[in-house]
Amino acid sequence: MTISEAEMKNVTANGYDGIYDGHSHGIEVSVQDELVKDEVVEYGLEPDNYTGTDAPELIDAGTYTVYYRITAPNYKPYTGSAIITITQKEIQVVTADQETTYLEEAPKFTVDSVKGMVGEETLENQNAVLSFVTAYTKGYDVGEYAVQAVVDGLKNYKVEVVPGTLKVQRRTPVFTDSTNLYEARVYDGKAVDLTPTTDGDGQMSRVITNRETNEVLTSDPVDVGEYRVVYSVSEGKNYTEGSVSYDFAITPAPYSGSVVKTKIQAF
Repeated sequence: MTISEAEMKNVTANGYDGIYDGHSHGIEVSVQDELVKDEVVEYGLEPDNYTGTDAPELIDAGTYTVYYRITAPNYKPYTGSAIITITQKEIQVVTADQETTYLEEAPKFTVDSVKGMVGEETLENQNAVLSFVTAYTKGYDVGEYAVQAVVDGLKNYKVEVVPGTLKVQRRTPVFTDSTNLYEARVYDGKAVDLTPTTDGDGQMSRVITNRETNEVLTSDPVDVGEYRVVYSVSEGKNYTEGSVSYDFAITPAPYSGSVVKTKIQAF
């Protein structure tokens, strides 16, 4: 008489479907048949390749198929599989706002905050690759430019990036003295233009004052006196307003005439 091995029945295998939480997850296999005794369950991550009796514990986001084989006396081996799905956790990365000045390079961009990471995990200890994208290039006009963080290398997280703003401020204008600049000169009957050059992009204006009389002149002075001139440039597209002042004097010229001697004759 031959007694054949029976088919194993009432086997259940539960997988896992959840969001990444930093913990390990495996499958649960059970035989709900009182006749099955001393069963052994082996597991593996490849078909027909069972590597041990400890179920694989999976942590990282992904979809995994865990294969199992159950053996027990008087029963044929039973094989099956269950799915473990670990979904990436959503996090939010906020790009920090930054400022620079016209004609300056963009500053080093940074992240202002990260919300939603598990436990003590950070972008750094999870080996995230962080970069930033902006349309701004040195020399672009004053204004606001979007800055977008780009986060790569996070296998367990789905990243939502909140962009930041790079604000390009106006630059302070620089004045370069005229080659005609002087502190004092001798009267020669001529006016001298002292207008400096500037990189400011606003409108240039000037106010000339006689420091002795407080008279405001409408043109470059010619006569002897002490003067102050203030050159101003208004705010423009890329530069702030600015000004520079000079004090100067025109001194009397030495007398260069000849003395005429007249002889008086008595009669």
